[in-house]
Amino acid sequence: MTIIGLIGLIGAGKSTVGKFMSTKGCDVIDLDKISHDLYRKDTDAYNEILSIWGVGILDESLEIDRKKLANIIFPVNDLSKSIAEGSSKLESIIWPRLELVIQKEISEKEEGSIKIIEGALILKAGFDRYCDSIWLVDSTVENIKKRNQLVTSSDFANRLDTLIPLYSEEAIQDRVDEIIENNSTKQNLYNNVKSLLERIRKGL
Repeated sequence: MTIIGLIGLIGAGKSTVGKFMSTKGCDVIDLDKISHDLYRKDTDAYNEILSIWGVGILDESLEIDRKKLANIIFPVNDLSKSIAEGSSKLESIIWPRLELVIQKEISEKEEGSIKIIEGALILKAGFDRYCDSIWLVDSTVENIKKRNQLVTSSDFANRLDTLIPLYSEEAIQDRVDEIIENNSTKQNLYNNVKSLLERIRKGL
């Protein structure tokens, strides 16, 4: 079994690559989707988050509104240490639970299979220790903004700005094995991913 960590900025094309890889027989562990489930009402994580940030982060159905939570943790034009502290608190709640899911998923080994762990914060969380290789879906910030209509929303822009330093050359140096460029057509993106998968399956 080969385990690949699929990383990249939000909007860079991770999900597109992940979905394509699933059509090619790969088992994709989508950390963003799993974390969404962890936020659901009456879970342990839900109650812990609520105890810190209060009922102001809830929507009309009493579910956690992730946009409201993000706007508290990553307020516009606020460069204070409170951002790091808030982010750290949330990570301490979510990451251990994500790690348990990863451990369970990769324990089910199947010879010749390829599992993909997809998430923007794999390196920061240290989940790369479970991966045989790290693939970076790379796109310029300009192209990300062109492709993503949500860029007009403040929460998307804030999250993007927060992630950019984590993807500096210094931050990812020697930690990325393959770079998948996503600055042209979707077909070119698919062709690049297909070539990488063929190399793995041939044992190269």
